[in-house]
Amino acid sequence: RVHTCETQLSSGDAVTNTFGIRKMEWDKDKGFFLNGKATKIKGFANHQDFAGVGVAVPDSLQTYRVWQVKQMGANGWRTAHNPPTPALLDECDKQGMLVWDENHRNL
Repeated sequence: RVHTCETQLSSGDAVTNTFGIRKMEWDKDKGFFLNGKATKIKGFANHQDFAGVGVAVPDSLQTYRVWQVKQMGANGWRTAHNPPTPALLDECDKQGMLVWDENHRNL
């Protein structure tokens, strides 16, 4: 389930964010549990690019990308090498996809 939070800033502007709440547990004998349910993570490593558009992936294409990997039986998305776009993370939330966001930051 995705929740919405609207924050009123001191400048008078408002910012709206979506978020989800999940309980995750790991048992060395029984495996991974998500919200109390045993869950096998099946996913892909995905680069932030797409055939025909390269790295300039339009936000509107993220819905299709997430839907497509779900059709292949995935429930997990691992970002690869670069930070994901907010549109990708929002779409994963909407479609119930777990995300492993790599922390490779070349500073």
